[in-house]
Formats: sequence, structure tokens, C-alpha cells
Amino acid sequence: MPRFEALAGLISAALAIKLLHPLVAPATRALAHECRVQIDASGSIFSRNPEELLDIFSLLSWTAAALRAAGWTPADLHLDAIQRIAPTLRMLRHKDGGLARFHGGGRGFSGRLDQALAASGSRGFPQSGLAMGFARLSAGASSVLIDAGALPQGRASINAHASSLAFELTSGRHPVIVNCGSGRRFGEDWRRTGRGTASHSTLVIEDFVSAELGPRLWFSGQRRDALVNGPSEFPSALSLSTAGQKFEGGHNGFLAKTGLTHARTLTLSPDGDLLSGEEVLIAVAARDKLLFDQSMRRQGLQGFSCKLRFHLHPDIVVRIHPTGGQAVLILPNSETWTLSTDATVKLALESSVYLERQALQPRATKQVVLSQSAISYATRINWVLTRTRPPEQLRRERDHEMRYAIQT
Repeated sequence: MPRFEALAGLISAALAIKLLHPLVAPATRALAHECRVQIDASGSIFSRNPEELLDIFSLLSWTAAALRAAGWTPADLHLDAIQRIAPTLRMLRHKDGGLARFHGGGRGFSGRLDQALAASGSRGFPQSGLAMGFARLSAGASSVLIDAGALPQGRASINAHASSLAFELTSGRHPVIVNCGSGRRFGEDWRRTGRGTASHSTLVIEDFVSAELGPRLWFSGQRRDALVNGPSEFPSALSLSTAGQKFEGGHNGFLAKTGLTHARTLTLSPDGDLLSGEEVLIAVAARDKLLFDQSMRRQGLQGFSCKLRFHLHPDIVVRIHPTGGQAVLILPNSETWTLSTDATVKLALESSVYLERQALQPRATKQVVLSQSAISYATRINWVLTRTRPPEQLRRERDHEMRYAIQT
């Protein structure tokens, strides 16, 4: 990002100041070079930070417009990068217009993403598969974004999070299930906390992380810790059936410590009113089972404590059902999502935090935690999130559909 900012600033100054006009051409070539080496063919960047991708996209779009206005022609590599990035950003956009909050990025300022996409002139969507390592399920008013790709490596990982298989859910204009976010604005302790696996809506074994904070690297005059020892395998697949859109993925980030691989299946119904999940911890190969047995003995044969975390947006009001098997999530528009699980799984409410760059301080929130012990080679947790819309909302939607049918 600093390189793109410097070159965009140089081009701006060279266009505005007559004595600097000779710098326009070399600065334009240098920007084209950065577009070639830092943005891949799918419109992705190595940090996998959605908000950083939006920042770069905005700079490139603005610089292209400035060059054209001054009578210059932007380089082909520059324009191609804009066309490659736009579809990727559309895939990383929630239904409320905000970006997925992963790897140090936030939601972005309200309206900025839509404005940048409209200004680019690109209307394309990726054809299929992942976008910058993220999977997207979308139906009705619901959108789900899942971190299903390889974690950033080396210098690109200095702000990355151990968020393998974490997901976010947005319903209409309201985020529901979130990740804690980046704590960089609030100091080093919050920054490190936000990068941990437990700060994401995914499964955690004991206090282990799916990737560790490793050696510190120099970057822009500061020492930052990179991610190391992350998953080496991360298979994923997207499919469509009568049940809806399905994501299947896995990672082996806990394998070295437990012998277990985490597999996650998420299915979003065609109307977007039901999101079902299946979490499986499994020892696959013979060596994995041997490692599991050894780890179990070190644990005193008590099994591994597994916690499936659902971090909630601060605007969500949560109520635990008296029977303890359900959590009711109430949105600001009175819409509700009910989280249900098996009778063998313990459901509890715990404190959490929501970190965002625009806030003055971290915001307190809640998380729903499903707990179970892994005592065998295969442990399974099933859960379902079901949406119930208030009568007035359903009436408005029916009226809208009727008006649309009459107009068309």
C-alpha cells in the first residue's frame, strides 16, 4: 500500500506542477509495474486484506481519471488491474455494502465501496470459486463470507489473522455474525488479540491457534510479527443443490498439536432464511490417529475441549432460551435469528469485543459458544441459524414484489 500511495501522490504532483511534468511518464510506468507484480490475474493482493484491496482500487481508479483529465493515457497494465480488482471486490461485499473484515481490514467507510465500483465502469463478477481466498454464499437478503484460502506469508502476513474457516453473516443492512476485527488502532495488545483464532467465528481446540505469531519483520520503519506454522492444506468446494448453496472446506492448522483436521460445511437455503453448519474434527491417516492418541495421553485422557465461536455485532441483542439449547439473536429491525444445536452440545453466552477503526475505543459485545469434547477420532457439531422476519417486514417485501411484478 505505501508504494501505491507514493506513486499516486507523485503522479498527482507531477500533473499539477509544470516543473514536474517530466516525472509523469516514469511514475506512470512504475505504477504499471506495481500493478503487474502486486496484483495477480484474479485481482487479488498477497495480504488478502479486503479493505487494503479497496484502498488500492480507489487509488488506481482516481489516478486513471486524473491522467485522462490531464490528457495522458493510463498504462494498459494500470487499466487491466482496475478491471481485475472490481469483480473480486464485488465478491467480498456483504449485502449491506460493507466489506468482509478479515486479515486486518475493516468494513470500509459507508458507501465508499459502491462509489468506487460504480466509478470503475466494471460490471463483472468472478465466474466461480474463491475470490482472493474467500468463499461467498448469497441468497435473499443474506450473505456469508468465509476465509477458505491459504494464509498470507512472510511480509504480507504482518497484519494477517489466524482466521482459517472463519465466517461472517450479514442479513440485509445488519451484520449478525462477525469477527472481532483489527485492533491496530487500539495498541499492540489489542492488535495481537484480534489476530488470534479465538477472535474469529470459527472452531478452536483448547487454547491453540490455527497459525502462530512468529518472528518480527521490519516494515515501513516498524517491527511487525508475521504469521507462521499455519495450515498447509486447505481444500474447499462450492456447490449448488435444491438445499441451497453449499461450502465445504477444511484445514490442518491443529494437526501438529492434536492429530485432528477441522472440516466445515455451511449451507445457505435458497431464500437465505436458513444457514446450517456441520463441524467435524477428524483424525484421517494412521499417523494422525497415532498423534491423537499421544496427545490424548498428555491430556490425561480427558479429551480436547472444542469451542465453536459465533461473535455477534454489538447491535445484536441475544437471549438464551430457558432450555439452554437455543440462542435468539434480535436485530435492530426486530428480525430474529435463532441458533440451535444438538442436545449433546453445551451452548453458552460469553463476552466479546468488536474492534473497528472508526470507533474511539473497542466496543463490548457478546459471543455464543458451542462446546464439546473431542474424545475419539471423529467429533461432530451440527448447528442451524434460522431467520424469522416480523409481519410488517414480510408485508413490505410482498408489496415490493407486487409493485415490481406490475412494473415489469
